[in-house]
Amino acid sequence: MKKILFLVILAAAVVGAVVTCPDKKAHKEALADTFAEYASYKIDENKDNGLSDVLNEGLKALRKVGGDKVVEATLSQFLEVDNYYVLSIGRLKQGGEKKLISIGLFGHVFTPTSSMIDHALKGQKDQKEEEGIVSEPL
Repeated sequence: MKKILFLVILAAAVVGAVVTCPDKKAHKEALADTFAEYASYKIDENKDNGLSDVLNEGLKALRKVGGDKVVEATLSQFLEVDNYYVLSIGRLKQGGEKKLISIGLFGHVFTPTSSMIDHALKGQKDQKEEEGIVSEPL
């Protein structure tokens, strides 16, 4: 009896995962929110300049008038979502590489946190500096 109950619960979980598997649109929306949170994170990180409140309000206003649509349109070109029935994986195409950026499961898309994005960007900057590909300001 316990084996049958276990199999029924397992089957229900698999069917639930398949039915609620996020699509590409859900990944784009979650990533647009993540990038907006990252922008606020970077603005708040530089509070000592006194402009953080103004910049945060400007960012909110930009999102209200359709700034998210620009981000989503950009993501449409670079985001590729693979559906594995019970979960979906979002990857950004960069050059010839595809980098994991999001995972969708049970109707939710998991994305990196602002600090994770910051760490990844700093790592790329350090790598470029080591390779001598530093862009000089004009």
